[in-house]
Amino acid sequence: MEDCNFSNNSAYQGGAIVFQINSTATITNCKFIQNSAHVGAVIVASWNVSAYINTCTLEANTATDTVIYANELVTLHISHSQLIGNECKRGYIMTGFNQTLISFQKSRITSNKGDAIVLSRVSGYLKIIGSHMNDNKGNNMIVSDYS
Repeated sequence: MEDCNFSNNSAYQGGAIVFQINSTATITNCKFIQNSAHVGAVIVASWNVSAYINTCTLEANTATDTVIYANELVTLHISHSQLIGNECKRGYIMTGFNQTLISFQKSRITSNKGDAIVLSRVSGYLKIIGSHMNDNKGNNMIVSDYS
């Protein structure tokens, strides 16, 4: 996907995009604005998915549980992108479970609200390189549990 806009979409799961079972996606220069869902207001990725998000803006998206949800053998690379003003009512801005790799490279994470901005757990891996995080609100900024 390239040069796309996703705005004002809503669903129970995956307000903008759902990737499942043995898929690969590259998302470049796209905007995800004011999407909503119970889980995954912007993206739900599960079961052996590789997703590359480059030079994208994720702004003012809302979720009950998670704005970006990755589960079960997912690789999610976010580079040169912005996560701005997203809100999760009782969960996390971004969650990775079960052998999931979440990486941020040269990205900006600003003014988001949620219990944790990034949560990587149950054999999850988190990698942050050259990124800026500021003005985020939550009980925890980054939680990484390698149990």
